[in-house]
Amino acid sequence: MTIKISKSVDNAGPPGPPQSGIATSTTAPVLNNGGAIRDLLINYNAQILYERNSSKGNTGLVIDTNFDVKNANAVTYSLSGVLKTISANTSFNTGTAATITATLWGIAILTYDGSTATLAWATTSAAMGYATEAAAKAALGTITSLCPTSGFASIGYVTVQAGASLWTAGTDALAGGAGGTAATTTNYYDDPSLNGTFGGYQIGNPAGTAITQ
Repeated sequence: MTIKISKSVDNAGPPGPPQSGIATSTTAPVLNNGGAIRDLLINYNAQILYERNSSKGNTGLVIDTNFDVKNANAVTYSLSGVLKTISANTSFNTGTAATITATLWGIAILTYDGSTATLAWATTSAAMGYATEAAAKAALGTITSLCPTSGFASIGYVTVQAGASLWTAGTDALAGGAGGTAATTTNYYDDPSLNGTFGGYQIGNPAGTAITQ
């Protein structure tokens, strides 16, 4: 799991632009030009956003009828701070627009707004083509547009490795399913922190090393 670390730089100039609760890279860049106190406030706000909008248990993500994803377990989640329950076997539709280059990897995140289960791919405007699963997971930190700004719960994410030909969502099955050229591998992550990119930062020194004492 990737841990975000901020870089606190005191007396370095005026504050930078507002920050979101999702890092813009797998390790957070300098979050501000104002100092450690502002870093601490940004961290606090990011952690509160995460706590108010995430699942609180093991959803048991698995394949759903060849092409889609579902949660095998009912689970409690927090939606803007209110605890609710997502029913077991809620389907997250993979759609038909996403493609992955043969033998390479793609990735998608899962969110739930209390009525609609959404699976959002890293991109649908071009074929995804991460060389390794690790590279696909690292990209979560830069995919800020996939996560709604409010009124959602972060559920987890899935990674997919295409088979011997271009993989197309809705046409080619996930691994273990039947249809088209099924994916070689599909991994399911019950991780509402989205590989550590959603939630609070560790506060770091100017070099970006986490402060431990």
